[in-house]
Amino acid sequence: MGKTAKGAVWLDPNKTAPYDFFQYWRNIDDKDVEKVFRFLTFLSLEEIEELTRYNDERMNKAKERLAYELTALVHGKDEADSAMAKARAAEVGKENIINATTGAFLDANGQLITMKTVEEVVKTIPFRDSAEYAPIEGTKGFVNAAIDGAFREYRPNGFIDGVATPGGTGGLHHSIYNYLEPGDTVLTMDRYWAAYKSICRECGRGFDTFVSFDENNKFNVQGCIDKLREYAEKQTNVFLVMNTPANNPTGYNVKRDEWEAIMAELTAIANNGKNNVVLLTGIL
Repeated sequence: MGKTAKGAVWLDPNKTAPYDFFQYWRNIDDKDVEKVFRFLTFLSLEEIEELTRYNDERMNKAKERLAYELTALVHGKDEADSAMAKARAAEVGKENIINATTGAFLDANGQLITMKTVEEVVKTIPFRDSAEYAPIEGTKGFVNAAIDGAFREYRPNGFIDGVATPGGTGGLHHSIYNYLEPGDTVLTMDRYWAAYKSICRECGRGFDTFVSFDENNKFNVQGCIDKLREYAEKQTNVFLVMNTPANNPTGYNVKRDEWEAIMAELTAIANNGKNNVVLLTGIL
């Protein structure tokens, strides 16, 4: 390891491509997996023992996890996600993969898929109306319709207003810039769209994550709560981004009972007399 010989791998990210690095660790001998986990990763001994105690096909999952952890350490999480996706695509065949991370839904020929009902409605809008510039803050009718669509019959008592932004990315940027002080940190799941981190960096804000799924592959509610409490001690505004429903890149939808537990914690933080809470999420 660290030599130039064919088949070796460098821990220097500039000398071994992320996918090659991932594949090297994905294909090591079964008998070496536990040792490498212990020497080169930060996983707990308990988790390592659980991952490596099988001598059947489940060892392949352990090696995939090892490859992911090491690639994330050396090349970063985004490259690790990409390498894992590429490896899985190679296993099942590209023709059986749907790319759901492009921000658009494409068919097998790469053509944009649209909703027929939306197409028909758009056709009924007079061109003069559709071509007209809207004010930066959005038209009042649009903003009110967005508010009504978001809350429906559950609209709370209190001040509510809306701001039109250039897509969800614009909403994310404006929220981070306006509701956090320079140096404050945004919290989100560790399965996130890479642009989140870039926006935080551009705005001079920090970025942190909680582990999305526990050892049983359940959504890690407690991990989220623990991180919320940590940042409630560090900064006045506690800012949580929950990319759900249809989390990018996992597709996961946070369930009702999981939401209730998170909202209970956010409510407790907001009522403690010290903190403000900002929650950014999606709706269906």
